[in-house]
Amino acid sequence: MTNDSVICSGSNATFTARAVNGGGNPQFIWQLNGVDAGVTGSTYSDTSFHNKDIITCIMTTNASCVLKDTVPSSNGIQISVKQTNTASVNVTPSATGICQGTPVHFVANPANGGSSPFYQWKLNGNNVDTGVVYNNSSLNDGDSVWVEMTSSETCIKNSPSSSPHIKISVSPAVVAGALNATKKVICENSLAHLTLSGNSSSDIHWESSTDSVNFADLNVAATSYTSGQLSQNTYYRVRVGSGNCSKTTDPFKIIVIPAPVAAFSYTADGQTATFINTSTGDSSYFWDFDDTKNSALENPVHRYDTAGTYHVCLTVTNSSNCNFTLCQNVTVFHDGVEDIHEEKWNVYPVPFTNTLFISTLVPQSAIENIQMFDILGRKVLTISNSELINKPAEINVSSLSPGIYYLRISSERGNLVKPLIKQ
Repeated sequence: MTNDSVICSGSNATFTARAVNGGGNPQFIWQLNGVDAGVTGSTYSDTSFHNKDIITCIMTTNASCVLKDTVPSSNGIQISVKQTNTASVNVTPSATGICQGTPVHFVANPANGGSSPFYQWKLNGNNVDTGVVYNNSSLNDGDSVWVEMTSSETCIKNSPSSSPHIKISVSPAVVAGALNATKKVICENSLAHLTLSGNSSSDIHWESSTDSVNFADLNVAATSYTSGQLSQNTYYRVRVGSGNCSKTTDPFKIIVIPAPVAAFSYTADGQTATFINTSTGDSSYFWDFDDTKNSALENPVHRYDTAGTYHVCLTVTNSSNCNFTLCQNVTVFHDGVEDIHEEKWNVYPVPFTNTLFISTLVPQSAIENIQMFDILGRKVLTISNSELINKPAEINVSSLSPGIYYLRISSERGNLVKPLIKQ
């Protein structure tokens, strides 16, 4: 018998005796671990050997001229039984639902493949590639991908082994299109008007961001979009399509130029108004005095032909041609005469808080009314003649907010306007 043998569990092993001086018809008795196995003949086969079993063979010769008092026994062969494993393989795809043209990576995951398994990749039953990884960027809807693995182990069953089939769902490719705007550069507090063109899907989602990184959904699904008033640079993009095949346009930046801020106050002396421009960020001015006349001066003085309230508008423009318009009512009065002159009136304290004192040398009967207006020309207080009986008259102004006010005193001979400040 030959040297020690290695077999796989469950496999058939056959041992053959080679007689030396056995004569023409030697007899053999096989032993398993020193016990007769009940097998005679020159071979011994079985499928149920165990690890470290020892096989020996005893021969009885019929040859002449041999020592009859000895019974030849073979060398013992110890069997090494290796466990038989089952080969299997699975596939991990990077995706199973994709957009047309998207690359998919398939990775084989073997079990009991040995140190050097062989992989045969199949696409719809056709051999396409070998190796542990298979890549494909031209898959079609309904394609089936799997791999067959041949193990390199010695004691293995189910080799070659086939993985489950991977079905691929492919959706048509989406074209996101591109964004454009009527104006890429706008003034502060203006609106941006954008349009999407060249998109292949009507599934549209507008998004905006002020940092080009964190975008928020605007809940707009049309191909055009009009923003609200913008105060800073803003980025827009559109996500077209949904699921596996959504695509996003490149971000489109709307540049916002800071706008000037118009502000003005005025004082009235009879029918003449002196305007004080307190605008910021401006470089040019346009005044509309609401009497068909205008001015481009920074601080104009304008005389009205008749007394009354006029809606005066100031438009300021900066070097970027951004403008801002502010309108407010301006009241002028008939030019006064001696009886209404300012020196005949004492209004205090200046500035005032919650109480205003008024005393005058003008006869009570000559006074028509006394009214107070805020800086926007809105009437906030009316003082009756009867309140002027006391010298001085004490007027409760606690309900007024701090700011600039104008006291208009009207008489049958003219009007007087006094600017006042409440703290």
